[in-house]
Amino acid sequence: MASVPNGSIVTYTGTWPAPGQGVFSASPSFGKSPDDYVGSVAKHLTEAGLVLRSSENDGGFLGEVIGTYTKLNVKLVVQVANGTGFGSQDDVASIINNAVYQESGTLPYSWSVPYLQVPGGSQMPTGEPSPPASPGKACAGSKDAAGNFDLGCWLSSLTTNVMWAVGLVGIGLFAAIILISQKDK
Repeated sequence: MASVPNGSIVTYTGTWPAPGQGVFSASPSFGKSPDDYVGSVAKHLTEAGLVLRSSENDGGFLGEVIGTYTKLNVKLVVQVANGTGFGSQDDVASIINNAVYQESGTLPYSWSVPYLQVPGGSQMPTGEPSPPASPGKACAGSKDAAGNFDLGCWLSSLTTNVMWAVGLVGIGLFAAIILISQKDK
């Protein structure tokens, strides 16, 4: 475990429960979009001396529009700004995990701190698991990458198919209206 001095940049990855998935289903984040959820977590981090520099998540279109997701893969890049630093990267992860708990009522399902950059140094691996190239979620219809049914994948597939169908019907209706209006002339 490396010491994490003030000004260090820490990369955190985690799989978080969706707001309202935990024991406190009346969580204040229930129904929030993934970006709003990360923003709520970031407010807690700021209070603890961690400044969010960037974030990525795999909440997708439905997650953003109506808050439909059951878990969220997240990558955060935070900077230590508490004036003293921390004893280890695990301290930083614990603060982030506690902020997630405050927003969802459940601790993250998994997490790691794969990279650390001390002031004046370059980004170094910590030996913890590296994040995927993108925290994006792989879906095949209603199944996740492992072939298991996933509600988020199903809803995403359903929405995509419904949008295509609505679009095609709309184009057909538009064409029919034009043809009818041309016939009347």
